[in-house]
Amino acid sequence: MKKFLFISVLFLSSNQIWSQNKITINADPRIDTLIQRTLSLAEKESILSGFRIQLYSGSNRQLANQIKSQFMQSYPEYRAYLSYTQPYFKIRVGDFRNRAEALYLFNLLKQDGRFKTLMMVPDKIELPPIN
Repeated sequence: MKKFLFISVLFLSSNQIWSQNKITINADPRIDTLIQRTLSLAEKESILSGFRIQLYSGSNRQLANQIKSQFMQSYPEYRAYLSYTQPYFKIRVGDFRNRAEALYLFNLLKQDGRFKTLMMVPDKIELPPIN
């Protein structure tokens, strides 16, 4: 009987406490930090190891830009990238996850004949869209 009385009093008093007080939620600043970390990791995951086709590697910047624009006009469905690693400018094209994907464009460019020094090279690529 004492247990029942104690539980009844406890229940009634807790009911009064909940009805009289407002609940305030204070956000922990560490939650914002975790959210930012998660977002930055998601951005990094959009870059992965893959292959590109190198059209040019040399010290002539003007020629590199010319080759890049020539490629972009002929093959607008592929992205072209200009990079500079002293003392060389490099033009690389495509975002291929493996060699087999890159082989189609490589053979196409070989048949085209305008790009003399073609090389399939491993590179960090942007995540290509899934068709």
